[in-house]
Amino acid sequence: MPLAMLHAGLQTPAGRSLSRPVGLVCLAQAMVSSGEPAAALRVIDEAMGMMAATGHYQHEPEFYRIRGIALREQNDVAGSQAAFAEALRSARHRQMKAYELRAATDLARLWGEQGQREAARELLAPLDGWFIEGFDTADLKKAAVLLAELS
Repeated sequence: MPLAMLHAGLQTPAGRSLSRPVGLVCLAQAMVSSGEPAAALRVIDEAMGMMAATGHYQHEPEFYRIRGIALREQNDVAGSQAAFAEALRSARHRQMKAYELRAATDLARLWGEQGQREAARELLAPLDGWFIEGFDTADLKKAAVLLAELS
């Protein structure tokens, strides 16, 4: 989705309501994909501020995960790892298996790139058996491909 459309959507009444954090996550993802990780980090900071102000933490794992991706794009490996670990902790705390899978996949990919292939496999392998359907979803496909690469 083009950045201009996302910015415009955030200016609508719905974009200024409690659904704003979801829009900010989409905007931050698009910014990272467009090569704007610093801008994505500012958007995530806004989203996290809204989360703290409203007490609505349902998207917290995704906020941290996108932060981790943006930091990785800026070659901040330690910051990226910390953000992915926080995304994983938050997803587990909230029992959000889909967000946990995403966070674990990104953290495992980072560890694999850092030569920690065994740790990456140990993190990701148990998640592979959780799901009994939806094997054609992008998240499960990415996790399966990464697990195969790590083996």
